[in-house]
Amino acid sequence: MSCGIYRITNKINGHMYIGLSKNIEKRIKDHFSHGLGGKRKDDLSKPLYRAFKKYGLENFEWDILEECSKRKRNLLDRVL
Repeated sequence: MSCGIYRITNKINGHMYIGLSKNIEKRIKDHFSHGLGGKRKDDLSKPLYRAFKKYGLENFEWDILEECSKRKRNLLDRVL
């Protein structure tokens, strides 16, 4: 389990989504499962999930920009 800042990149147009999570791997998995299934009513109103549907999940990649301690993550939550 890693805490930190992650990026999801559209390999076709280069658009990026930057996120912050206490558990990056779980959060990425949640993003991709929501993008596929639209489990919540508002999923398709969000640009990231619309892009998943339009371009296909295979055209997205993710990476970790910075890992941090949970303490630092909590401080970032307050600032952002």
